Amino acid sequence: MKRDSMVLFRSMTEALRRLEPLDFMLMVLSITDYAMDDIEPEFSNPTLEALWFSFKPQIDANKRKFEAQLENGKKGGRPRKPKETQENPTKPKETQVKPYMRNEKGEMRNVLIPSSSSYAHEDENHLFERTVKIGMVPRKMG
Repeated sequence: MKRDSMVLFRSMTEALRRLEPLDFMLMVLSITDYAMDDIEPEFSNPTLEALWFSFKPQIDANKRKFEAQLENGKKGGRPRKPKETQENPTKPKETQVKPYMRNEKGEMRNVLIPSSSSYAHEDENHLFERTVKIGMVPRKMG
């Protein structure tokens, strides 16, 4: 498969800079031909051939990664979130309303109502009597 770009790592360029100018040019052209057009190079120089065999695995890995990204791109990505419509309205979040009680003066006070599990031994009438004793009268709801 033909590609328009390729990855050239710093380690590759540092190795290439140590070559003679003609060998440098031949090696860069060989790398780009292989990475972009899948043209396998042939070298008569054993040094260039050895260098090529050290570069080839990384170039192949980059090509596989590129092809995998192309395949993943064909899948279309993550599905879009549904838009909010009349058929799919968001439900309002329920808020906790603190129970209020009035004292003898008629002032509103927050009162912590104990859970039934912590006062399982006491009945409702006894709890009501305790709230009246401390000056709190339950407010009528509704």
